[in-house]
Amino acid sequence: MFGKARFSAISRLYCVFFTQRACSSFWTSLALTLMFRIVALIGTAEVAAYTVLIQLISAVAMPAWGLGLAGATLVGQAMGAKDVDAADQWAWDVIKVSFLMLIVLGMPFWLFPDVILGVFIKEEAVIEMARLPCQILGGFIAINGIGYVFASLLNGAGDVKRVMYVNLATQYLILLPGAYLFGVWAGFGLIGVWLVHQAGFRAVNSVILTGLWRQRRWQSIELW
Repeated sequence: MFGKARFSAISRLYCVFFTQRACSSFWTSLALTLMFRIVALIGTAEVAAYTVLIQLISAVAMPAWGLGLAGATLVGQAMGAKDVDAADQWAWDVIKVSFLMLIVLGMPFWLFPDVILGVFIKEEAVIEMARLPCQILGGFIAINGIGYVFASLLNGAGDVKRVMYVNLATQYLILLPGAYLFGVWAGFGLIGVWLVHQAGFRAVNSVILTGLWRQRRWQSIELW
């Protein structure tokens, strides 16, 4: 009996892993590849600037992911103890800390964009091209970081499928068509692509994931 129950639990964990990681990672990687293809239609210098901006996102997102994982652990422990109110409170406490931290972290990006970009880019024309997007990143990182944190919190509560669906939907229904529409077709270039990326894809993603948490459907999910 114990062996059968253990096998069932392991099988369930494997399914959760496959749903969240393998499938999601493939489609996310494909979306990123297509984004670089869209930016390449604008110009080579834009690709260089976009590459640095994506790397900056990865850097500033790491603290948000770290806090999200810590929050997911606390949420998971509270859920295991059948205390959904504590799980909810832990989530909002983590969100408050993350939001304040990301505001501070984003300030150098819109105050000193040339200094930050100069570490990675030597061509003045590319720095000038990436300056405004870098400032936009600094202004939006606190809002968009909420999405990173809530994604981890929802995963910690077992709501992995809806997180995956939201991420894929916002990438393929907002980011990719929006980037082509505003960046290439409308002629706004890298600024158009980046505004879609930050104010469209990331911001909408954060709003939806916040709404999913507030629905509290995650409290009724059973993994075993």
